[in-house]
Amino acid sequence: MSDLLETIESELNDNSLNKELKKITNKLRTLLKKEENLVNLKLEGKISDSIYNEKYNELSLEKEYLAEEKVNVETTLKSEIDVKKRLTEFKQLLSSQKMLTEFDRTVFESIVEKIIVGGVNSDGEIDPAMLTIMFKTGETQNKDGKQFKSKRKNAKLESDKLCPQNSDEDKKLYPQGTDNTRGVCSFARKSLEPLNERDNEKP
Repeated sequence: MSDLLETIESELNDNSLNKELKKITNKLRTLLKKEENLVNLKLEGKISDSIYNEKYNELSLEKEYLAEEKVNVETTLKSEIDVKKRLTEFKQLLSSQKMLTEFDRTVFESIVEKIIVGGVNSDGEIDPAMLTIMFKTGETQNKDGKQFKSKRKNAKLESDKLCPQNSDEDKKLYPQGTDNTRGVCSFARKSLEPLNERDNEKP
């Protein structure tokens, strides 16, 4: 649990996108300044038209590229703000040790890089049930996949729930009351009823 909380904290403290946006913004300001100086040189007659057009086109292309990059980073940053908000809520939920009621894919993908199924255990044996969780921080955790395997339907139900011991009900369904029919489970009775009805209809 502590490792997961540290991973979430690392994601929340990551401000690389803000740094990238600031870097792009500074480059755009520099280009605008160069463009302004280029115009002044042209007006003062210090450069020819051909040189001016060549330099101006270069600055325009670079400025266009950076403008697109700035939009992309800003869009990603808005999405990251939403993810970090959900991560914060997820962290608070983990810290409170409350039960998770649903899977949040966005939060999961922001923490986990990938999951490798299968591996070699500590005894050097191949274990197809091993799960290796690789976090985006570079940390890894090994888990036993058998712990997360869903139980088969009705595998753990109590025998009295699957097979009621109400012999009167069995006698109503099966008048002959044989021992091997009294123990039939309720779901089996339903499937056998049509067979009994056809047998009763026979002359």
